[in-house]
Amino acid sequence: MSTKRKVVVVGGAVSGPAAAIAAARYSMNTKGAAEILLFERAPNIGFAVGGLSYYISREVERIDDLIVLPENVLTKKYGVKVRMGYELCSLDAEQKKVVFRKGGRRHSEEYDALVMATGARTFFPDKPSQEADNVFKFRSPADLRAVEEYLDRHKVRVVAIVGGGFFGIESAEAFRRAGFEVHLIEKTAHVLERWHDDFSVLVEQELARNGVEVQKNTVVVDSPLSSKKVRVVRLANGSKISVDLVLICAGIKPNAELLLDAGAAPGPQGTVAVDKFQLTTLADVFAAGVCTSFPHHITGKPTWCPQALIAHRMGIVAGRNAVGAECAFEGVAFGTAITRVFDAALGRTGLTEKEAAEYLGGKRKLSIVQSESTHAEPFMESARSFMARVVLEKRSGRVLGAEAWGYGGVDKFIDTMATAIAAKLSIDQMALLDLTYSPPFSPLDNIMSRLADEQVR
Repeated sequence: MSTKRKVVVVGGAVSGPAAAIAAARYSMNTKGAAEILLFERAPNIGFAVGGLSYYISREVERIDDLIVLPENVLTKKYGVKVRMGYELCSLDAEQKKVVFRKGGRRHSEEYDALVMATGARTFFPDKPSQEADNVFKFRSPADLRAVEEYLDRHKVRVVAIVGGGFFGIESAEAFRRAGFEVHLIEKTAHVLERWHDDFSVLVEQELARNGVEVQKNTVVVDSPLSSKKVRVVRLANGSKISVDLVLICAGIKPNAELLLDAGAAPGPQGTVAVDKFQLTTLADVFAAGVCTSFPHHITGKPTWCPQALIAHRMGIVAGRNAVGAECAFEGVAFGTAITRVFDAALGRTGLTEKEAAEYLGGKRKLSIVQSESTHAEPFMESARSFMARVVLEKRSGRVLGAEAWGYGGVDKFIDTMATAIAAKLSIDQMALLDLTYSPPFSPLDNIMSRLADEQVR
């Protein structure tokens, strides 16, 4: 009978493979190799969720290029036993046992430690119907293959995308670049509702400039089926769009129900709560990635942050700890994100104004500074517009959050501000940093100085 520590990992998108590899590496370097099993219900593991749309625009050559951690890497290099096509049915935390279903058969697996990396699923609105042959979700290589197969077999000219978040924006860009007529449908007043309106408007203008029709403040109220296809979507604002294909990007729901049913403490928005070791409140049960909520770096409050890089880091911590480490994820997680919108980029990090006001105890304790400039020196022919908005604690000038939009330098600015938040720097300190400078590149020192001047005024 084996005396190896047995670790079961459930979920194979991002945090699951990261956990399995981290567990294998740590155990091999310490007490000897553990037995590590990874179960995944889908046909692929280790894929780049954020890269799907770039295959549609043909900036990614092959779908398989999006499989960044193929099964054979886990099995041959790290000795992980991968079990594909297994769907988790139940978790008995007291007996330390999980039950899976594959086909019509059930399979139970005991564990010494369990890592739940079950991710999230697409939120489907009531309309249009999921039963239609031309309505697709868009979160996995399998979804992407289904879309590609439909495009290959049917004449598609008009694509409707439901949801104006990151996935919706990126999908709209991709289909438009591929030559389709694209309609983006968003239920709130602006796309990317968490952003300040000034930035959401810039995104909408860039989408429109590139031929994407944006419908805001409305939802699909009717989408009758004809030969198992949606041919028309009718919106609450009275609009009617003839469509050939519909993509659902209306948000996601955490897959945390089985953990919660087993008695794990809940977090916000249907997540499961974990501590800095990625432990749930169930003995020897860790959780990582999009199904979890984690203490925000600034506020300390449990926060749902469904982003791939954070999920990957959580997976590493959970995997190491599942084989006996005491590795802490110190909570440097506050929603840093960026997306491309045709020729421009939009980025953010830290707290929004509303979140910062709640954290500090009122808007009067905030200072909001905004600067419009260019992504290179204005005298350069290549210079194009750049706008930044920073949320500060008024008393100290400490950076709490930032947003930026522009045609260059957005990634550099946001990464710099994320570092400032982690280091608890003030805007005055940021203005004195020794940053790179050359006229063709983002003059961050000038931008920081302007923001510091605005704070003084």
